[in-house]
This record gives sequence, structure tokens and C-alpha cells, in this order.
Amino acid sequence: MRYHYLIGGSGIPNYGDELIALAWVSVIQRKRPNDKILLDVTDAEASKAIVGGRNVAHVEILRHIAKRGAKESFWDNIARGLRFFDDDGPNHHPNIKVLTDNLDNLATFHVFGGGYMNKRWPYAAFYLGLGAAIKKRSSAKVVATGLGLMPLPPPETPEQKATAREIIKAFDLIEVRDVESSKAYPGTMAGLDDAFLSPKPQLTSSPSTLHVAVSFAEQDWSAFARDLVERTAKDWSPAFDRVLFWNCAPQKDTFALGKFREALPSIEVIDVSGLVRGRVAFGVSDAMVATRFHPHLMAARAGVPGAFRFGNGYYSTKHGSVLALGSGFKLIDDQMRRLPNDRGTLRLFDHHHKDRKRAMVASIY
Repeated sequence: MRYHYLIGGSGIPNYGDELIALAWVSVIQRKRPNDKILLDVTDAEASKAIVGGRNVAHVEILRHIAKRGAKESFWDNIARGLRFFDDDGPNHHPNIKVLTDNLDNLATFHVFGGGYMNKRWPYAAFYLGLGAAIKKRSSAKVVATGLGLMPLPPPETPEQKATAREIIKAFDLIEVRDVESSKAYPGTMAGLDDAFLSPKPQLTSSPSTLHVAVSFAEQDWSAFARDLVERTAKDWSPAFDRVLFWNCAPQKDTFALGKFREALPSIEVIDVSGLVRGRVAFGVSDAMVATRFHPHLMAARAGVPGAFRFGNGYYSTKHGSVLALGSGFKLIDDQMRRLPNDRGTLRLFDHHHKDRKRAMVASIY
């Protein structure tokens, strides 16, 4: 049986990672209904519970191998992947033989997005090197899509530049989701986040809702957190019929949820499964407050106005990429006592972005 080996970040769980994994599984099941999918994830059981899928095996293999290079650089981890077969990797890591002993039937080796491969998590670059090594030993398509590589220093040494070129030459496609990533890794294609494979959220006539997609986990945001919770409760929420907290990553968002519950006891909560499987619908009078990236993106696609804040350069690039596409969100500052009402222009061009993604899908599957 032909099979497709997909590598992603689902299973944490985290809204964006699960949303994208489900999108790609759905694409393959629609276009190649008789093929098998091996989805290599962070936690197989957690991924299976939300993403699921027919003919889909959720496995945890490559991440454990990749993390052995956690202290090495991004480019050195690519080199580790390139040497994997030469270093007798399959015999040192027998679990991977489900992939390496069946290369004749491998149709696609696909590393899909998120932002889990960069200077913060350099070990994940191992997947790119391994993909290039597999390309030498099989007829499979080897692709990467929707990657967010920032922060990432460009290749500097002659060895790093040679490694970077080797990956570009080996892969059939490497798409990154923002211009900054394409500049950091020359030869990659500046494209779009893989969430554009998911349907555009529709606006309905439901009760007006203030959506809160906030995490305070990135740094010590104690002062900002207190101010944001207070302004949400006192200044912004009274204009809405309800307030809905997006529990995008429960292991990271618990602190923020607790603070909002203290200030707004009536706040409602939607969990990851509800967000991914329930297909969030926005009302025509809704708005969003966000520190998280994928909620911002999906709201902007629907034309929902809002305000955002980021804590470091990692999130600056993420939110900046949505602004560049035409989000109407505004950066939260000390003077913002009313939420913006700018719906942006992304909603008007969403179909063009989806067409770009569909063309890319057609070239792969």
C-alpha cells in the first residue's frame, strides 16, 4: 500500500498545530482515499483524539531522534539528518524502520507547518536533512510547507551554506509562511501558513462575542497581564453579549484563563477540540483580543476586528505576517480604551490565498 509520511506539531495539543494537521489529513484522504498516512507528532494519543482520520496512524518517532540534537545549531541538525543513513541511524533507532524499511512504497515525505523549526527549537531541522537523505534513496516526493523559521540566523560558514543548498536541491518544494523566513533561508519559497487549507470562518448573526485568545506564558507579563485582564473586563467586555476564551493550548493557557475567570466569572471557554472540530463561527458584531497567532489569522480571514500583543521576536514575525496580508488588528498600547473596528482587507483576498494553496496541493498530491 502506498503511504504518506507527514511530520508536524500536533499532539501538544495546540490549536494551530491540530488545525493544520487535520487540514492535511483531510486533503490526502480526499485526493488519495486508499493510501495510508503515518502522522509523526508530539503525542500520538493526544493527536489521535483530536485529528483522528481514516487510514491514519499517529506515531511518535522522529521527534525523539531529532531531540538528541537539542544543543546543536539549526544547520548542524540538518547535517545530522543528511548523515542519518550513513551513520547507521535505522539500526540505532529501530522504531524508524516503519519508514526506512518501506521506502519503495513511500509516496510523500512531508514536513508541514508551524513554527516549531527555528533557533528556539533547532533540533527540528533534523527533519529537513532526513528528507534530503530519503530523497536519495526513494522516488517519493519530499516537501515542506508553511514553515515558520524565525528566529533563524542565515547560513554563515561555507559548510552551512553548502548544507542549505543541498536541502534546496533535494526537496521538491520548501514553502515558508513569511518573507522573513525566506530571507533567512535563501532558496525557499515565500508562501502562506498551512491554516489557509482550512475553510474561511463564516460570519453569522449570532450574539456579539468578544473572543479572547491570550497566553501569558511567553515571558513575565505580570504587569501587562493585570492591565489586559482589567481592560478586557471593565472597558471592552460590556459592549458584547458574551466573552469566549479560546483555550488554545491548555498546558500553557491555564494561568491566563484563571486570571480572566477571576475578573469575568461568566466567561465561557472553548477547548482545542471544539476549536478544531467545531469550526469556530464569528458573529458580525464580534471582536478579538489576541496574543496567539492562529486565532488572529483565522479572525482576520473572517474580517473580525481586534487587538493583539506579542512578547518577543518570535511572535512579532507571526503577527506581522498576518498584518502584511491585510489584518485590521491593531497593536495594544496604553491608550487603547476602545477596541478597533477595522475589519482589514485579508477577508477580501482570502479566496486568492486559498487558490495559491490549492495549486500547491495539486503539485504535491
